[in-house]
Amino acid sequence: MQSSDMNAPALAEQVVERVIGFDFGAKEDIVAVTIIYPIDFLPAA
Repeated sequence: MQSSDMNAPALAEQVVERVIGFDFGAKEDIVAVTIIYPIDFLPAA
């Protein structure tokens, strides 16, 4: 599931492209699991 409430589609696309490029390396004898991590952008205080 993908969703966004940011009113910045170009920024959202850049974030997605960056995250897709994450490579943690292949592991042997490990079953693939899909995990959903929310990424929250909060205003600076």
